[in-house]
Amino acid sequence: MPYSFIRARILFFFLLPGVFIGCSVTKPETAVTPTPLATTIAEAVPTSEPEPTAAEVAATATAVPQATPTETLEPLPEPTATAVPIERFDATDILPLYSTDPVIAHGEEGDWDRNLDITAVLYHDGQFHAFLNRFPGWPPTTFGLSYHTSPDGLHWTQMADGPVFSEQDLPNKNHVPIGGSMHVEEDGTWVHYFYTWNKGSGRSVNYIGRATAPDPLGPWTADEAYVLEPGETGAWDAGGVRRPFVMKNEAGYVMYYVGVNGRAMIGMATSPDGINWTKYDDPETTDSVYAESDPVFRPSNERGRWDERSVSDPVLLQTPDGWVLLYASSVGNGVQVGVALSDDGIHWRRSKAALQTFEEIPNKTALWSTELVYHDGIYYLFGEVKTGQFSGIYAATQEGSLIP
Repeated sequence: MPYSFIRARILFFFLLPGVFIGCSVTKPETAVTPTPLATTIAEAVPTSEPEPTAAEVAATATAVPQATPTETLEPLPEPTATAVPIERFDATDILPLYSTDPVIAHGEEGDWDRNLDITAVLYHDGQFHAFLNRFPGWPPTTFGLSYHTSPDGLHWTQMADGPVFSEQDLPNKNHVPIGGSMHVEEDGTWVHYFYTWNKGSGRSVNYIGRATAPDPLGPWTADEAYVLEPGETGAWDAGGVRRPFVMKNEAGYVMYYVGVNGRAMIGMATSPDGINWTKYDDPETTDSVYAESDPVFRPSNERGRWDERSVSDPVLLQTPDGWVLLYASSVGNGVQVGVALSDDGIHWRRSKAALQTFEEIPNKTALWSTELVYHDGIYYLFGEVKTGQFSGIYAATQEGSLIP
């Protein structure tokens, strides 16, 4: 998918206790009868997008799923001037593919939802909710968010004929919104964090925006001002800020985002209200690239590792395994994804190799966006896999621990 390229490199993620990051129209979709490969849980039932140029490959958006926290942690990244060896673990056999059939399919030729990617999945109020970026082609002239629900995370129903949120809802009509993070406030307000792309352009400097709605179907109201902007000229995130992932706790909000200026890395920002954000800044770094802010998760410094090129698309959960991080690293065509595990939110182990989950899909040519959800003892992994000219959303599940 075009913009999903916004992926970044490997991370060095160090944290101090202090700031929490754990932090109607109904249209049933055409039924898809999947061929189950794994039977660890109930059942299953997803499409494609144009490709970016190599220079554009870097980072993109993710979801805010609900998780069962093991403890309340409030980490803040420590200075990362000294490289620390990264402990690795074998993740070869985790998260097996549920079916070789997509659980959500792309639209028909000429439709607004011809191309898609998975952008946000969460469990709320007794069911799963998924939001997909949909668009007719690339470069984007229009971009819309489609909304789907599921009783089991595997069989999905599209809840509106058209987009529930699009560029028509933005104050700047020259931008299209590319979906990122989604969560629900205690008062029932749905909050969507997205990033922008210049309409009709193959390349773009990106901003992060925020929109709210009383219901997933809308109406959605976008803030007049974008909530996070690129860094100054020469900064590590001067080329754009993308793929926001926002979490909330009693102390406020934490955002993980992808910053680009050549290669992509993951940064962090905090906010007391979800509107006014402060990027993380390591006072020990005075180089102009990091003078105003610093990435908190970087590509691997070990040559030959699968994630040495870039890191992006962070999805962070709290589960009985502790902290679980899903992240991506760019390859020649699309991305690879892996996981990192932590017992305390401070010290991380990473997968030795990228996940092999989607490699058994027939005619797979690329993996783009991914999402991870944990609910009722089960992990649900979703991936946008290209098979031919277009993509579909495929699912994987695992009951129990990810730890080998």
